[in-house]
Amino acid sequence: PMATFLLTWNPKHWEWPEAERRHDIDMTALGQLVPGRWSAGIRKSGVSIGDRIFLLRQNTERGIVGSGRSASEVYSDSHFIDPDKQTTYIDVEWDVVLEVESRLPTEELKRSVPGVKWDYLQGSGVKPDEDSSAALEALWVDHLLGMDFRSPEELPAGALGTEGRKTRIEVNRYERDRTARQKCIEHYGPQCSACGFDFESTYGEIG
Repeated sequence: PMATFLLTWNPKHWEWPEAERRHDIDMTALGQLVPGRWSAGIRKSGVSIGDRIFLLRQNTERGIVGSGRSASEVYSDSHFIDPDKQTTYIDVEWDVVLEVESRLPTEELKRSVPGVKWDYLQGSGVKPDEDSSAALEALWVDHLLGMDFRSPEELPAGALGTEGRKTRIEVNRYERDRTARQKCIEHYGPQCSACGFDFESTYGEIG
């Protein structure tokens, strides 16, 4: 079984570049995996490729804001603040990156996953026990399923417009389990169950 690790982001110490963060949010909202890397903090080893990763925002507006899978073991490189120093990193493939206001808040994490000391995590690389990892995964899925998706082009609430103003439209986004999707395709094949269209024969391997 894959292990679970908590990586942390403290915007007081490092500000995630807005354009990069916005890209990651938008691409994962479209179902894309986004490559990146993150500080492993206190952890020097023990991470395997494919391990589950959750990103916890610290300091203010605390909570889980992202998830993915490790794409490397722990390795050393120049420190993200002081290039003259070394620190440890993990390459990550993010499957979800959320706006801060859409985070899974720490208050809910403390209620539903009490096995993790959420108020005392000092840095990246914490490995929850198996029960806590399973509870966190289930809570995260429920949180994503309950979210409303908001298009990046929508106007903020209360914004005024003039002639030709944009119309706000909100839709729900339904997260899909990639493993369940793959098992379904393996069993039924890549054909539409409604109309019989065969994506593979039309578009090749990418279909």
